[in-house]
Amino acid sequence: MPTDGGEALVEKLADAVEGFTVPVRMGDGIDDHALGKLREVIVAVASTYRAENVIPKRVAAIFVELYPAIEGSVALYDDDAAERVLSEANELLDLILSSLATD
Repeated sequence: MPTDGGEALVEKLADAVEGFTVPVRMGDGIDDHALGKLREVIVAVASTYRAENVIPKRVAAIFVELYPAIEGSVALYDDDAAERVLSEANELLDLILSSLATD
């Protein structure tokens, strides 16, 4: 299991999730820059652990909690914004699932 920089990457993931989800959960909408950063970090994490049979518990916890954290905020928004929030939640979930899929 990767150790060099692995913890730093997990911290980047936690920071990227927080940077994206806090404004969404506060009703401030989607920050496209934060969303792009989150996507980049998810891909980096997946790339780092792709050849492994396991991922760190913290990564798993972050991935498991991400969708409900976003989806639970949909009610804060009007129809169009709510649709976008849900769409981005689904796209992030798909990215996580496809990134960690076994070959």
